[in-house]
Amino acid sequence: MGELIFKNITKSFGAVRALDNFSCSISSGEVHALLGENGAGKSTLIKLLSGAVKLDTGSIEWNKKLLNITKPIDSIRSGIGTVYQELSLIPDLTISQNLFLNHWPNKSQIISKKIINQKTLELFNKYNVDVIDPDVIISDLSLASKQTIEILKIINRNPEIVVLDEATSALSLKKVEWLLLLCKKLATEGKTVIFISHRLYEISTVCDRVTVLRNGQYIGTKNIKETNNDELIQMMLGRKMSSYYPERIKSAEKESILEVVNLSCGKHLNKVSFDLKKGEILGVGGLAGQGQSALFLSLFGMLRYTGDVKLNGKRIILKNSYNALKNGIALVPEDRSTQGLINDKTIRENISIVSLKSISKFGVLSGKIEEKRITKIIDELNIICDRIDKPVSSMSGGNQQKVVLGKFLMAETNILLLFDVTRGIDVGTKMEIFSIIQNLAKTGHSILYYSTDIDELVTLCERVIVMYDKNISEILNSSAINKVNILKASVGEEIDF
Repeated sequence: MGELIFKNITKSFGAVRALDNFSCSISSGEVHALLGENGAGKSTLIKLLSGAVKLDTGSIEWNKKLLNITKPIDSIRSGIGTVYQELSLIPDLTISQNLFLNHWPNKSQIISKKIINQKTLELFNKYNVDVIDPDVIISDLSLASKQTIEILKIINRNPEIVVLDEATSALSLKKVEWLLLLCKKLATEGKTVIFISHRLYEISTVCDRVTVLRNGQYIGTKNIKETNNDELIQMMLGRKMSSYYPERIKSAEKESILEVVNLSCGKHLNKVSFDLKKGEILGVGGLAGQGQSALFLSLFGMLRYTGDVKLNGKRIILKNSYNALKNGIALVPEDRSTQGLINDKTIRENISIVSLKSISKFGVLSGKIEEKRITKIIDELNIICDRIDKPVSSMSGGNQQKVVLGKFLMAETNILLLFDVTRGIDVGTKMEIFSIIQNLAKTGHSILYYSTDIDELVTLCERVIVMYDKNISEILNSSAINKVNILKASVGEEIDF
């Protein structure tokens, strides 16, 4: 049996020590979880293994052979395949072109569109993936479908070590189940699967062992059958946690601030109607692809729609995101990296970008006003950064998400469309975001909250809209909100109230 050994790994970025004398071993034929808060060192460890960064000191061994990985091609040639949380697909190429780019098994065979399309269909069949036209351009796919193609691209190279870095975060429930089964299959074939997820259910379902990191250091390795969520969370945080989810709050006011009447959007939405009350956290559930994304994008002016949207009883027309922001409506989108942030810009620039008019005098940006308001947002949201002029790309996923939220709070929007905002975020930061959302509701913000995590809808939301077949199948009030009812409504079944 082979073994992957990290020995005394240290990696620093300037004054920040991302990994501190880290050691652990991972066996072939197992699914091994890496668990820790954002910033614990997991991503750095994976980047070292994939050749994205070079280690400072220490060594990596595979099957008693020292690996010298200084660049990505070294990792690939060593039999390592990495699926990153941030996609590496080329958006303007087709599915089949992405799957076989720089990877054509038969070097003597002339590559043609017909052949790679046929190979793509064979790949779909081999790994039990719903068939998609191989000629579809990647940019036209949903985030979940893009993630599936990313996984297939790596598996297609037949690596001995498969690294899945938050690979389930963009997937629907059905596709998560598919990936978990795939992980088990790969392990039974003798592959080494390194599985990173903040969803403890997934780790307990698919993994054999779990290694916990905190502040770049090795905390411990546990057999999944010999531990539990409470112990793992305590290892991650270094302290006991009284409650993961907060208690549900009720909005003090019952007046409707936003009314949606017969909202339709081509084939994506069909006559959706509901209201959002002031100070309410209104959940949106249902299986992925039932119109949730189109609903949020329409309300932010990003998709053309028919029907009526009323704000405080007055009809408004949302032609674009500028109209939405002008009416106090903001969207924290599905993919913060490509839709919510300008990655090569600073924290300062990302937070202030939609508030430039209000922080300018006579058309000239006031740095003093800008810095004062940004500092206030950073304090309110507990954004961890040593200075605001650092690139936003240098931050952890949780802090990046806070920056996206912060830019809209600085713009003084009062209706927040939050689309799966805890995706790919660690337990500790999730708790912070839950608290932030509840505090915003208490101060009068109205929140439309979509999540792929049903437990979040059950515990956070006063009412839950469940979508099925591009429409609303049920609107559940507080007493009827539970996992069973949400799942039933998600597949069009009737609920016994």
